[in-house]
Amino acid sequence: MDETNIVAIILSFVITWSIGLLPPVLIRYLFVKRPLMKWPAIGIAICFWFINISIFIALGSQSKSHFALFLIAYVSYWILRYGSETQAVPEAIINVNTDASANWDEGNDKLVEAVKLSISKPKDGVDSVKRILEDGANINAKNGEGFTVLGLARYYECPSVITALLLSAGAES
Repeated sequence: MDETNIVAIILSFVITWSIGLLPPVLIRYLFVKRPLMKWPAIGIAICFWFINISIFIALGSQSKSHFALFLIAYVSYWILRYGSETQAVPEAIINVNTDASANWDEGNDKLVEAVKLSISKPKDGVDSVKRILEDGANINAKNGEGFTVLGLARYYECPSVITALLLSAGAES
């Protein structure tokens, strides 16, 4: 192999991966700033896979399988989902000081646990919040730091469906 072929291969590799991974990286870390749920991540990865194949065919790619673009789609999915199951729960939500407010009760502790769950597992968190709200948790009680459950959910950017559930139940900031 001569030097121009090596440079062309390296340049092709860098351009291919840059074009393929830039949109998912921007979506995940610049626009959304948190992991996406499974199906939106799959949809976005497939969408960009089709777009990348179209671009490379239009540029005259001779590949029959476009396997590199399949790998880019898989890595895109991983980028969009990274941290969704293992995201650390913020320390202020874990260490709720319940003795500072007479209004804060066991139902609020369960509600905070459900909100924490929604950070890493949105579907399970939504189901838990609904169930606890039906049991009559004091939605507007404040913890020892002065946060309501809605305040904690907004502060830690829980899924918007959780905030909507809390607001529909009469939560105030």
